[in-house]
Amino acid sequence: MSGARAHFEALEMSEEPLAAVGTLVLDGGLQVYYECSPVRDGEDELLDVESLDDLDLLPNLRRIIGAGDCGTGVPFKEEILAARGIVSD
Repeated sequence: MSGARAHFEALEMSEEPLAAVGTLVLDGGLQVYYECSPVRDGEDELLDVESLDDLDLLPNLRRIIGAGDCGTGVPFKEEILAARGIVSD
């Protein structure tokens, strides 16, 4: 496991910065993905979103970019997001 990945797994965030998140960008080309898994080729399920259980931690989230490209069987169903006032593209 990379040092960056261990850092993010251990990171605890308070409610204040989480409440500031209005848009979530899920793009495997972002540098943070490389830092968390430098030898990953993107063909595995390591960073796929498997659950939306933590959406309550982002009370002001209104947009998710890239939800359709997050792996197979992802839980980004329109009705779940719409009920929370979130759009995805």
